Amino acid sequence: MPNRLKSLLVNPISLCRNDPMADSMRAFVAAEIDQVARKRIEALISEMDCSAIRPVREDQIHVTLMFMGQLGDAAAKAISDAISQLDEEPFGVSVNGIGTFSGSGIRIIYAKITDGYDELLRIRSSLKESADRIGIKADGREFAAHATIARVKNPSDDDIDYIRGFIASHSEDALGDFTCSEIKLKRSVLGEKGPAYTDIFVKRLGR
Repeated sequence: MPNRLKSLLVNPISLCRNDPMADSMRAFVAAEIDQVARKRIEALISEMDCSAIRPVREDQIHVTLMFMGQLGDAAAKAISDAISQLDEEPFGVSVNGIGTFSGSGIRIIYAKITDGYDELLRIRSSLKESADRIGIKADGREFAAHATIARVKNPSDDDIDYIRGFIASHSEDALGDFTCSEIKLKRSVLGEKGPAYTDIFVKRLGR
């Protein structure tokens, strides 16, 4: 592995040393949302007067490109190497409006990614091909670029009506424009207060 790659790769073994499953970690590939957009999203969600809403912590709002599931040390290094080979320049991203996935209920509220969608899809497709090639089973669901900003727990019918109305009123809000310059492999550790994320590998686009 090149020295530059080693310098950016946090040793997954050391990250897992205190875990019962010392040879694996729950991981995903992500693009970050910049702080200005995250703060606007946080302010918007704070306007919701609904006890069923569980906002995502501001510093944890991101775009998941690919959920990897449980990765061992060798698999984490292999995916990090694939990320390091991405041939993509920094690109613009716009976050406009909020929404929810269609279905029988509402489980999450997300911020919509408009500009930058094609680039994110191209990166995700490249990494999915790499994962398939090296035998890592990654999330195979159809990609929909979004950032989860709140979860909905046990809503009443009135809650659902309120949430749908709020989403409709803010479906086109301009929440931020920024440059995506990094793609990350992140580790997720589930806890009583929700997940905690740690960067395992960071690819700086254009380098």
